[in-house]
Amino acid sequence: MQIIIHPAEEVENQPQVDIMAWSIHEVSFHNENGVHLLTGFELDKKWRVTTAIQHFDSVSKKITTSSGRVYNLIGRPAGSKDTELELAWQVWKMTSNVSSDVDVTDEYATKIKWFVM
Repeated sequence: MQIIIHPAEEVENQPQVDIMAWSIHEVSFHNENGVHLLTGFELDKKWRVTTAIQHFDSVSKKITTSSGRVYNLIGRPAGSKDTELELAWQVWKMTSNVSSDVDVTDEYATKIKWFVM
């Protein structure tokens, strides 16, 4: 598997993104306050990490980030056995100087009406 990290398309060109096999992490950079980031795969299988989550709508399953982009959560969160997703996440954390990481996916998933843990 090849992992290439590059900036996302401009928000104006891609205001909404469908994302599947998703998870949400609270991360800190150099001991700053933690922010929640969404990660997962776009429908074309490109892996993505978002900017900080600003708003979560559990009814419509939409997340709006600090960039202004809206993410549509498709399906259930990623399973713990998704090694491709985990590897990409670990590489991104190392290259982004993440000092702490807590998986907070369940905090969001349990608020979605149809989702049962």
